Amino acid sequence: MSLIFATQLAAIATAVLAIFAIVTAIFAILAFREQSKEVRDQASILGIQSNQLEEQRKINALQAKELEASLKERARHLRIAEREQADAIGFAWWPASHVLIMNPPAPLPPGAPRHPRAVTAADTSGMSVLVVENASRRRILTAACRIEPSDGAGLTLAAERTGQLTDAKTQAHRAMLNFPAEDSTVPLIRAGSQYGFLLRFDLEKNPDASLAARFTDDAGLRWQIDQDLHLQQLDNREDW
Repeated sequence: MSLIFATQLAAIATAVLAIFAIVTAIFAILAFREQSKEVRDQASILGIQSNQLEEQRKINALQAKELEASLKERARHLRIAEREQADAIGFAWWPASHVLIMNPPAPLPPGAPRHPRAVTAADTSGMSVLVVENASRRRILTAACRIEPSDGAGLTLAAERTGQLTDAKTQAHRAMLNFPAEDSTVPLIRAGSQYGFLLRFDLEKNPDASLAARFTDDAGLRWQIDQDLHLQQLDNREDW
C-alpha cells in the first residue's frame, strides 16, 4: 500500500508541477503578449512623435524662410529710406564758359584815389564747373567734388573755387557764380540750392575723365555720386 501511495503521490506531484508549469507558461505568454502590445503601442507613439517632429521641422523651415524673406524686405525698405535724400541730389558738369563767374574787384593799392571799381569776369579758359544740386527737402553737408586728371591717378584734383549758382539773367550763360570762395568744399547746401565747383581741368577735351561728388546727408550718412549718377554709400570720408 505504501508503494502504491507513494507512486500515486509522485504522480500527483508530477501533475501539480505540470499544471504549475502550464499556468506559468500561460502567464508568461500573457505577459509576453502584454509586453508586445506595449512595445507596439510605444512604436506607434514613437512613429507619431517622429511624424510630428518631421512636421515641426517643415514648419520651422518654412518659418525660417519667411523670416529670412521678411528680414530681406526690411533691409530693402531700409536701403530705400536711407537713399531717399541722396537720390534727390543731382550731379553734372558744365564747361566753365557756360557759367558767368564774377570775381570781386581787386583791392586798391594804399594811397590810390578811390573811384568806382568794376566787378570783373574771371578767365575760365581750360576750366570746368562741377555742379551739385540739392533737389531734396533737407540740407546736405560738406559737399566736395574731385576729378581724376589722368588714368590711374585717382580722384585727386580738387576744386579751386566754390560758390552758389544763381540765375545769370542772360541767354549766353546757364548760371552765374558770384564771388566764388577760394575753397574746395561747401560746408552746407540748403534744399533747392545749386552750387558750382570750379576746377582747372578741361572736360570738353577730356570727356571720359572720371569725376565724382561726395556729401553727407541730413541723417549723417556719407555718399558718393559719379558722372553716371551711380550712388554709393561710404563708410567714412577720411580722405575727402
